[in-house]
Amino acid sequence: MRLTFALVGAIALTGVTTAASARDYLSIAGSSTVLPFATIVAEQLGNNPSFKTPVVESGGSSVGKKGVCEGIGTEFIDIGNASSRMKTGELEYCAGNGVDLTEIKVGYDGIVVASSKAAAPLNISKADLGMALTAKVSVCSSGAQNHNCTQMIDNPFMKWSDINPSYPDVEIRVYGPPTTSGTRGSFVEMVFQFHLLRYLQASEHQR
Repeated sequence: MRLTFALVGAIALTGVTTAASARDYLSIAGSSTVLPFATIVAEQLGNNPSFKTPVVESGGSSVGKKGVCEGIGTEFIDIGNASSRMKTGELEYCAGNGVDLTEIKVGYDGIVVASSKAAAPLNISKADLGMALTAKVSVCSSGAQNHNCTQMIDNPFMKWSDINPSYPDVEIRVYGPPTTSGTRGSFVEMVFQFHLLRYLQASEHQR
């Protein structure tokens, strides 16, 4: 996953607008992943007496991407930080508000899946993570036969052992970033792709 820094005019994605000239400081908001880096840059800029220190806030990637695309003017943020790329719909939202967005990649992010040291080791595939963590799963993941595996159903799995009998017979409980997080969005997309690919391949073999 990369970090995106969106300029209106931070994966980190950043966005910037030229309206910043109407005030004496830059307004930046978005990804909590990008926040520490954006804060360092803002502080460095503030060390120059010719510039006011930019105001940097968090809120999540969706806040940064939406905020920077809401319009041009001092009532809107100038730079939106995100840890995921802008999607087509988000770019269309920008264009609809007259915002000419420039994406600047400032780095790459990493995602780690961890479990308690007190728990039994869980050697799990990305496809099975998709079955555990996504709201919708392939109908074929429930054991259904002769179905179109691209058909999605509500995720029925409550325990790890529901997914694979070799996994612990314990409830699936996962802690992570909120839904506004680009890191969370990227992770869900990745594991879902592995999950769907497994059943698409299985569907091809049934033909």
